[in-house]
Amino acid sequence: MKIMKRQRGMTGIGWLAILGLMSIIVLAALRLFPVYMDAMSIGSAVESLEKDADVFTGVNDVRSRLDKRFAINNIGFLTRDDVKITRDGSFYLVDVDYESRVPFMYNIDFVVSFSYSSKARSR
Repeated sequence: MKIMKRQRGMTGIGWLAILGLMSIIVLAALRLFPVYMDAMSIGSAVESLEKDADVFTGVNDVRSRLDKRFAINNIGFLTRDDVKITRDGSFYLVDVDYESRVPFMYNIDFVVSFSYSSKARSR
């Protein structure tokens, strides 16, 4: 009977542990991917106000154009409290601060905060 001098490979329990850890990481990525895609859409909509060639006539004009951009990207979860528009001299300052809560598993949630700001030219 020969005795192996070195063992090679992993045990079944080792493989299960690694597969379990990998599945948790993949599940987390799948749950957070849509949140970050929405955040990128919101960020590009807010930044596009600064690059817009039009001159905004008032706070309601800025808000309506921003709402149209959100509607195009199917962003409907932002409230009026999440979007703050203030006038600062010849600019409108647009600040979007919001938080998303994503259920992960059982009673574990991911809470992700986002903040975007931009300047829009006023008349």
